[in-house]
Parts: sequence; structure tokens; C-alpha cells
Amino acid sequence: MADEKKQGITQIEALINEGKFKEAYNVCNKLLLNFPESRKIRKLQKKIEKTVYERNLRSVKNDLKNLKPLWKEKRYRELVEKLEVLSKYVPGYTPVEKDLFKARQQLQKEQEGAVEDYIKNIEMLIKENKFEEAITKCRKFLGKNSGYQRVALLENKARDLLVVRKLKENKGLLKSKNFKEIEEFLNDLLRIKPGSSKVKALLNKASKRETVALSYEKKDFAYRSLEYIKVLMQKKKWEKSINAFLELLKVDPQNLKALELLDKARKKFDEQLTKEVIIKTKELQKKFRDQKKQNPKNFIRL
Repeated sequence: MADEKKQGITQIEALINEGKFKEAYNVCNKLLLNFPESRKIRKLQKKIEKTVYERNLRSVKNDLKNLKPLWKEKRYRELVEKLEVLSKYVPGYTPVEKDLFKARQQLQKEQEGAVEDYIKNIEMLIKENKFEEAITKCRKFLGKNSGYQRVALLENKARDLLVVRKLKENKGLLKSKNFKEIEEFLNDLLRIKPGSSKVKALLNKASKRETVALSYEKKDFAYRSLEYIKVLMQKKKWEKSINAFLELLKVDPQNLKALELLDKARKKFDEQLTKEVIIKTKELQKKFRDQKKQNPKNFIRL
């Protein structure tokens, strides 16, 4: 064990002399696992730390001078990145810590200024009625910076105004009876402004109007159909009347008048068929008698 310790110390000193401080420091750490009480090893470890710190400090001081152009050019993001690296080489070194604090402050101000400009740009787009573009910019910004309530409120405002504008532009459609187009249009608005009570109310209103319109259309169809069927019945065209009634009842199955007249038409049609059968039968009998009179030998009585 003593030989291992002695050889280790010799190796550390050699590495220090060669300027291989990292390797020397690693050897110190390994030896201290077996010889934690060794003052010599700990002294060498502290010597390495002091030497490395002093070297790093000289390098950091030089690097700080080289950063001056960045300060003049206000390249604060780059300054923060470089100073964070330097702070790891000389932890707690006051000049680096002060510069890093200052650079971070300036970067934050710069970012806040950029955000303010971005917000003003969105506000201008809304003022110019460019709502779609404003919404796109808000979504893009919030995708990277979700915590900005002002931008979220501007997006909400742009969506509200876009819905209002589209409603004004489509007043004619909303008053029309193109209910399918109205439904599609209003659902498109709900994609712009999900949960809009105004749009939902208009959807409900359109649905009610469609129900009423269909009801009137059905009544009108039923009335016109009945008038047409009555003419057919007056002309005693019972089969056509029945077919017309069946078509009408497909649209209005609870039409009592149509059901009543259908029953009447069927009875009349049955009567008509019965009469036609009787007439046909009589015609055949007469024809048979006439043929028998003319050629009695052709007929055999059983």
C-alpha cells in the first residue's frame, strides 16, 4: 500500500510538471479513495486547483477584454453565452459575475422591447382590419411564448372582430333559405371562435327557421297535391289518384284528409274494376252466343 501511495504521488508530481493538471487531478481523486488521510495528496490536489484557477483567471481576464466589442455592438445574447462559459472556469469571480448580470439585464430589456414592438405590430394589424394576419402572428408568438397574456387577449380580440366582419358580409345568406350553406358558414365561424354564444345562437335560429320552412313547404306541397288529386278524382281517374295519394303520404304521412280521400279512391277503383269485369264478362258471353248461332256444330254440349 505504501508503494502504491508513493508511486501515485510521484506520478501526480510528474503530471503537474508536464502541465497535465486534469490527469493529475484525476489521479489525486483515485488515490484519496484508498488514502483519504494523506495530507501530501490533498496538498497536491489543492496546488492543482490553485494553479488551474490562476491560469484560468489570467485567461478569463484576457477574454473579458476581448468581449468589449460585443458590448459596444450590444450583442447581449452572445455576451451572456460567453460569460456563462467563463463563470464556470472561475466560479465566483466578481468581474465575470457583474458583467453576466448586466448582460442578462440588457438582454431581458432587449427582449421586452422586441415583444413590445411585436405587440404593437399586432395591434396595428387589428386596427387595419387585417384580422387573419393578426391571428396568425399571435399563434406563432404564443407557440414559443405561451405566458404572454396580452398577446392571448389580442388574438381573442382579432377572432371576435373577424367573426363580426364575416357576419356582416354574409347578412344576405343568413336571411336566405339556403340552410345548408348557412350551417356550413356558421360552423366555419365556430372554428375561428370556438364556443361563440353569438354564432351558436344563430345556428339554433337557422335550425328553427329551417324546421318552419320545411313545415310550410310540406303544407304547401300537400295543398297543391290535394288540389291536383281532386281534379283526377273528378275525372274518375282512380288509379292515378291512388298513386298520387301514396306519394303525398310519403311526405305527409299524418295528412288525415289525404288518408280519407285515399280510402274513397280505393273503393271507387274497386267499383270501377268490378264494373269493367262485369262488362267484359257480358261482352264475352254475347260473343260466345253469337258464334254459337253462326256455327252450332262447332260447340258440344256435355
